[in-house]
Amino acid sequence: MSQIEQQNAIQAINELKKYFVSEDDKPVHHVTIKADDFWEILKRHKVIAMDNDGNHISIEQKRVLKVLERIEELVSKDEDMAELFSHHLEPMLDDIQMDDGFGTESQQDPRGDGRDGHWSMERVQGIDG
Repeated sequence: MSQIEQQNAIQAINELKKYFVSEDDKPVHHVTIKADDFWEILKRHKVIAMDNDGNHISIEQKRVLKVLERIEELVSKDEDMAELFSHHLEPMLDDIQMDDGFGTESQQDPRGDGRDGHWSMERVQGIDG
């Protein structure tokens, strides 16, 4: 977590504290907070975000999705960019796969389900096989 993310989390926690102490600053043992209020505080302090379907996601997820969206736009417009990203994605995806990041059988590899064969950026399931 970056320093900014830590600061945002601390600000959210401080705002949420008002629900957990009484007016005379004594701890409250039972608290009721509306889910909408809770999520709104987290969003306001950039602790969480929402995806396009209205699901709560982390800011980290939101950033990655935004970068991937921009990569998709670049790649769809320029074949050279597709080649560049393909070249750099292959070793990164291989590293994740080697550490079982896509499951023990590589079943969640974005290039293709490892249970169905060996996939790479030059052989993507659903396009090349």
